[in-house]
Amino acid sequence: MKKQEGMSLSEVLISLFLATVIITMLIQFYLESKHQYLEIEKVLEAGFDVQWVDDLLSDSIRRAGFTPCLGLDQLKVIDHRNYKNNIQALNVGNQPIQFIQVRRMKENFAKLIKVESPTTLLVQHVSSLNEKRPLLIADCNHAEIHELIGIKQQVNETRIILKKPLIHFYETSAYVGEFLEERWFVKKNVKRQNALYYHWVQTEEVTSLVHSLSMEKQFNQNKQFLEVTLGLENDKTHKIIVAVRGS
Repeated sequence: MKKQEGMSLSEVLISLFLATVIITMLIQFYLESKHQYLEIEKVLEAGFDVQWVDDLLSDSIRRAGFTPCLGLDQLKVIDHRNYKNNIQALNVGNQPIQFIQVRRMKENFAKLIKVESPTTLLVQHVSSLNEKRPLLIADCNHAEIHELIGIKQQVNETRIILKKPLIHFYETSAYVGEFLEERWFVKKNVKRQNALYYHWVQTEEVTSLVHSLSMEKQFNQNKQFLEVTLGLENDKTHKIIVAVRGS
């Protein structure tokens, strides 16, 4: 009978060595690919977050000063909370605090039906009002910011009780809605890193990717624009230019 020959010891060792080299190369390739994937994923997530902030800020700034007739800066405004009349639709600061403040009427507003008394308004039914938040009443000439005592909902109408009496006379071309004051600003978070925050009713951290804000107001053909530069990691920046609708 013919004798069957197997692999020699040297051939086995060479095969094991080659297999080890191949496996090591595959592991290194996997680790490098995983690292590159995680880096790409991190960059993409950061890009999505920055674009999300861009969308939020742009939408907020664009609505600054909104009332149904004219922009807030074009009206004679009085704030009954402190009797100030220098209310700005869009206020910004670069130093020492970096902030953007937006004031406007909420889009869910109601038409004035009747002024029943200096402190009582009858308006179209609106369910979004909150008696703990300020109210803005505005026509095409004046605007007043009021605190509320109460809100009485009826079938097709809403009766609003003001804390202080109206100063101006309003006809049925006036509208009422919640007075919204938004504020975007940079401060240190719990990790002692500069981060972007948003305040309306309560304060929330938006993202730690934005470390600074720089703003510049611009005017072109009686239209107001705001240029915002977001300071990001590694000295990168992201620029936003928004036209203010209520200007």
